[in-house]
Amino acid sequence: MDRFYESSFSRKMECRLCVESAKRAKDSLNGADIYSGCCTLKIEYAKPSKLNVYKNDAESWDYSNPNL
Repeated sequence: MDRFYESSFSRKMECRLCVESAKRAKDSLNGADIYSGCCTLKIEYAKPSKLNVYKNDAESWDYSNPNL
């Protein structure tokens, strides 16, 4: 049980760190110019209308299809 808890905690922490890194990248790049005064970047988070879940596991779960 201890290994599962450590593994689960580690994955959750990795996910949190990825989200924090993405937020920092978005905040620092949004509105920045590639060249001085032009080619301004507009950074947004993805807003997919459909999410594909290929398997139910600790990282993803499709509640509409528990048999994946």
